Amino acid sequence: MSEFRRFYIIQCRSTGAFLTENLRYSNLAEKAGRLYCPHEAVDTARFNLDDDYAVFSAWEVIEEA
Repeated sequence: MSEFRRFYIIQCRSTGAFLTENLRYSNLAEKAGRLYCPHEAVDTARFNLDDDYAVFSAWEVIEEA
């Protein structure tokens, strides 16, 4: 049986761009960097975007080996 884990992505509110893994920007949510701790996501957003951010969460499937 597959398991799920929650991940978080960061979006700049004024531009709509998503923060990528290497701290660049992309218009595609699928290119956004995934963080697995909500506190880390908020800290990363604040450090890079001040108060101009939104953090979203979703679930991904963890495939069994």
